[in-house]
Amino acid sequence: MVFITVANSKRILSKIDLKKLNLAGKIYDSPIYFFNKREEQSLLAYKELLMNPERFVKEVYQKAEIRDSYMYVYEGETPCYHKTKDCERLTAEFCNFLIPKEIKERGTGTVRRFRAWFKSNRSLLEGKEEVFEMRVSAAFGVRLRIEELAPRKNSGVIAMNNWSLEELESRISEMLKQARQYYYQSSKNTAILKQYGKLAYLGNSPNQIINNRTGYSDAEVKTFLRDYEEKFKQPIIAMLYDYYRMKFNPELALGVKLLEQLGFRACHSCFF
Repeated sequence: MVFITVANSKRILSKIDLKKLNLAGKIYDSPIYFFNKREEQSLLAYKELLMNPERFVKEVYQKAEIRDSYMYVYEGETPCYHKTKDCERLTAEFCNFLIPKEIKERGTGTVRRFRAWFKSNRSLLEGKEEVFEMRVSAAFGVRLRIEELAPRKNSGVIAMNNWSLEELESRISEMLKQARQYYYQSSKNTAILKQYGKLAYLGNSPNQIINNRTGYSDAEVKTFLRDYEEKFKQPIIAMLYDYYRMKFNPELALGVKLLEQLGFRACHSCFF
């Protein structure tokens, strides 16, 4: 058995067309009614990967081409599996960085050039940030601050909050209880969640909400849904992913052959 990071275990789901899945099963011990089909299928697929990895590969996984979004400096690279849990690349705090908007607007060629330049100059981010910013300006004519690159940290193998399984179950149950109470907290909450609870992602849509019968304006509904996603749906989804991992495969240990079928390669640091 070899090991993978939490982030890469979830990355496997990006190769699945969730719209075509019809997985059945319990998401959690108590019923959850506010997930839409895509959210349910994503959770059930991840649960299947950890419970029955061989069946996941055979019946659920669909190899697909991952398109470069040109959003990040490090993108499109083959994920790795690791020989031991102590591999420095498995436990290292990996960061990704956003491609500046001004660079993206110049096209994919400039993005690729920026990525190569960034990797050659990344060491300047540790103590020589001003030099980095000046070199970006000289090389690309772009004025930016380091903060605008918005580093995104790797999840590693350990849950962010490092809860025990019992603590996590308690927290999930408490948040589900709070979500039920929130539904009935006011007539506004009930009206919006009754129609759009499963479609809370519409809060971030630039389009007009169709068939809004809540009695509240689109702007009010979108603001409410964004808040609902942030307070309840996304935290509960994140905890359920951790719950499946901690219950069924806490070390994220999988077979080499299976991972290679999923597009992974051996880590150059611990295998060579």
